[in-house]
Amino acid sequence: MSTKKTDFYLVTPRALDVQYDSNGNCIYTEEFSGSYQEGAEGDYDVTQYLVGGSPLITARTLKQVGGELTVNPPAITPWSRPTDWPELDPTAGVIVGLFAVTENDDRLAVYLNGNYNVDWGDGTDDDALGGFPAEHVYDYSELELEPNALGQKIVTVVITSEATVDNIDLQAVHGDLTGLGSVTNWLELCIDAPDCTSLIISRVGAATKFPYLQSVTILNQADPDFSHMFNGLSALKSVSLNTTGVTTFLNTFYNCFSLETVPLFDMSSATDTTFMFFGCNNLKSIPAFDLSSVIISLGMFQGCSSLSSLPLMDTSSLITANYMFSGCAALREIPQFDFVSVVSASYAFSGCTALRTIPLIDFGFCADMEGLFKDCTALETIPLIDTSTVLTTTLMFDGCYSLRAVPLLDIGASADTSHMFDTCHSLMTIPLLDTSASLDTSYMFNYCISLVSIPAIDLSASLDCTSMFDGCRSLQALPADMDVSSCADFSGMLVNVPLQSSGLMGGTVSIDYIAKPLSADALDLIFTNLGTAGVGAEINISDCIGADTCDQTIATGKGWTVVNV
Repeated sequence: MSTKKTDFYLVTPRALDVQYDSNGNCIYTEEFSGSYQEGAEGDYDVTQYLVGGSPLITARTLKQVGGELTVNPPAITPWSRPTDWPELDPTAGVIVGLFAVTENDDRLAVYLNGNYNVDWGDGTDDDALGGFPAEHVYDYSELELEPNALGQKIVTVVITSEATVDNIDLQAVHGDLTGLGSVTNWLELCIDAPDCTSLIISRVGAATKFPYLQSVTILNQADPDFSHMFNGLSALKSVSLNTTGVTTFLNTFYNCFSLETVPLFDMSSATDTTFMFFGCNNLKSIPAFDLSSVIISLGMFQGCSSLSSLPLMDTSSLITANYMFSGCAALREIPQFDFVSVVSASYAFSGCTALRTIPLIDFGFCADMEGLFKDCTALETIPLIDTSTVLTTTLMFDGCYSLRAVPLLDIGASADTSHMFDTCHSLMTIPLLDTSASLDTSYMFNYCISLVSIPAIDLSASLDCTSMFDGCRSLQALPADMDVSSCADFSGMLVNVPLQSSGLMGGTVSIDYIAKPLSADALDLIFTNLGTAGVGAEINISDCIGADTCDQTIATGKGWTVVNV
């Protein structure tokens, strides 16, 4: 992931980047720590600072070689088994695992549906009837094992069965704890159950929690549904999985905060990866999964804030990509995914605050781009992506503070362009976008503080122009022939806009031009372009330069009340 130094904003000494709030005020900068010398080879940490405040975080490390700055890949700490853990033979039983016994957590329950035997690892074992849980209470004081630094005595549990085991539930709650919930101190699990069609390790709202489970190996299983399989396993660091035939990965690794990387496992049969890695905020790399059969990938990597790069994965069958990479704050580039079948991509890349540009992704069938790049605060340019089928572009670039230019996107089918460029602080102009179908243009250019001109975009269908140009403090003119005859609300449309001329035509509801540098001639033209006043319609020209010398009868003759106080 390479970026030339000239691509960075050197807005303050030794600063790489700067972020603004919705009013254009600087929030924080990113600066090189230590002594940075242009052209000097070496590694440089980049630290994030609140303006006038203390450092927040060390954001990333940059390497400079030959005058080019590159972002170093995040360091991944390979998981290694603690040295005080006993070795396991994963093939010794249906389930083989390490269990940590403490003075307060000394109970364990498991459930299999075939007759089975449990060697509890303390010199005792039990035969259990299929369909009933096996339960055990350890005597911490009698265990002839040395406790580790956490006071845990680690036993090896082996579960064997000569029957066909097609149901395993590790969420079984010991009878002594029924109704109270429990903490089960599994440290490591190895599962070899080729006939198991229902495998439960974790689940949403599970009564049993696994706060210490670091490693899971699944050699064989037959469950096609991995929904919530590792949901909430906050200590999980290592997985080795046989996922042949698995079709659903819904919430599989949801909030696995300790997971930094995952191996390549079989996803060729997967159709649903919704929230698969949601909230895995330490996940730093992923392999090139086969997503060729995936149809829905809602929030698959949402909140993976340490993921800095992505491999090219086959997404050709994908229909729903909503929130797919939302909140991936470390992503600086994305591959050219095939989104040709995607119908909905709302918020797919929202909150990717390090993303500076995107490739020419094929969105040729997409109908929903709501919030697609919302809050991509570093995004500077976009290619001419196909938006011809899009029905809503609301919030599409909202909060893209660094966006400098927009190509001539075909948004002729979009019925909602509200907030589309809201707070795009760096945008100075836009092309003549086709807004003829847009029913809602409210906040479309709200606080585009650098916008100096706009073309005569078609507002003839817009019913709502609320705050459309609010805060556009560099905009001095609205072009002629902007038909607003259908608009029912101009509230805040021109607040904080230093207009010297306005070409709005056909308006019939109240509108304010308060404190504008509008001459008498400019006001007369505005009056001339007004439509016949609707019920109670007012035009407020208070504190305009030409308010006292303009010809108000032009407006009053159409039924308007002119306010000048």
